[in-house]
Amino acid sequence: MFEAKTSISQLAKIGVLNKNSDLYRQKCQESTFYPWSVAMAFEGEGNDSSGPESVGRVELIATSYDAMRDWVNGINTLVNNRKDLPKIQQLMQNH
Repeated sequence: MFEAKTSISQLAKIGVLNKNSDLYRQKCQESTFYPWSVAMAFEGEGNDSSGPESVGRVELIATSYDAMRDWVNGINTLVNNRKDLPKIQQLMQNH
């Protein structure tokens, strides 16, 4: 059985899935799901600003366009207000 974190790209790479097949393309066109991903770079304390300390990607699937849009808007809000996150985290921990 495959792990839950196995991606479509990984399945194609190991030969379980053919992304060029007519059946795969037909199923993709019939799908109402919206796959998307977020690339992340984390800087650790004491980083010398020469680049991110670690990088990652999270692959997600939204069940509707509205759900995907809400997630993207929420993530963008967090990124745009990242300087306020430590204050918000402290407030949450105190309550």
